[in-house]
Amino acid sequence: PFLTDEESALMPPTALHTTDLDTLRDEGIEFGKRLAAAGKLVGHVNHLGATHALHVYTPIFGAYDVTELAAKQVTAFALRNKS
Repeated sequence: PFLTDEESALMPPTALHTTDLDTLRDEGIEFGKRLAAAGKLVGHVNHLGATHALHVYTPIFGAYDVTELAAKQVTAFALRNKS
């Protein structure tokens, strides 16, 4: 594995997005499982029919939902954990 259980426990809380048509999708899903087991996964969304780096191409593909969802997840996490 690319990340041990001990290393997973050191990760910050993470909002994970994977894309269905990405050669790294399976690795991303496995990463999410490791983060979840360590209590570090804020949320995971796999975007069906989407390609790698879809968020980079948001203006081209009109994938504003990806960016909006990520922003909502991060905001919700920040509000739950504010001091």
